[in-house]
Amino acid sequence: MGQPEEVLAACDLAVKFSPDYGFAYDSRGIARAQLGAEYYDLALKDFSYFVNWYATLSDDEKSRHELNDDMVSRRQGWIEELNVGLNPIDEVELQGLIESEGMENKDSANYMYEQDFYIMAFKTLLYFEHYPDAFDALTHYELLADSPAGYLWHIACINGSIRGQAEQVEEACQKAVDVSEDVGKYIDGRGIYRAITGDFAGAIEDFRASIDYLSTQVQDPEKPEYINQNYYQISIPDYQRWIEGLEKEEIPFNNTDLINLFYPYDFYCHEYQ
Repeated sequence: MGQPEEVLAACDLAVKFSPDYGFAYDSRGIARAQLGAEYYDLALKDFSYFVNWYATLSDDEKSRHELNDDMVSRRQGWIEELNVGLNPIDEVELQGLIESEGMENKDSANYMYEQDFYIMAFKTLLYFEHYPDAFDALTHYELLADSPAGYLWHIACINGSIRGQAEQVEEACQKAVDVSEDVGKYIDGRGIYRAITGDFAGAIEDFRASIDYLSTQVQDPEKPEYINQNYYQISIPDYQRWIEGLEKEEIPFNNTDLINLFYPYDFYCHEYQ
């Protein structure tokens, strides 16, 4: 199970900064249910919050959050078992949860890896624009996983740029570049940040490096079509046009351009249209 204090710290962090976000309570409920009978009442409250939150969502919101009635029915069953003092999440249930709901970083039925909850905290905090705390959560994840998270730093960089918070995500834009083994892989995010903040020469340099990187990539037939389209058909000509605009010391894109390029590649971009 890892260290329960670390798990709950991550879950509590997400709930603290997103008190209306049902997923934060659901994840904390799963954590609490695994920590023994003394946590059952608290887990029950978390799952009840999640179920009630789901009932308030529109069909579009349910689709956007990838929620369905089966997930809620599962939580309602957990609530019934917790009400009679039983732990509803045994190893069989955990395995079913992992398989049906796509839980991350699970190579066994043991759901409770601290890093998964730091990822949950990171995504939740990012959603609510608590960037410094989101970065703290992501740094904890990297330490626990003993692995850099360039993709997630890149997502934070793009997220802040789209939301008009570019100056708050400078750290993320730079870290995405620093931790990547492939020069140019995430450098487009830093280019966007630099363009928005007026460093046109730096942005030109970054987009040229991104074009060089993308030009060397071979399309992977295993990837969804939108990934190939974004990376190989749209990105390069867009970046070439952006360089032309930057050479005139103009910001060559707007939020709609960024959303069209990165959605659905980066989560939450569709929230800002």
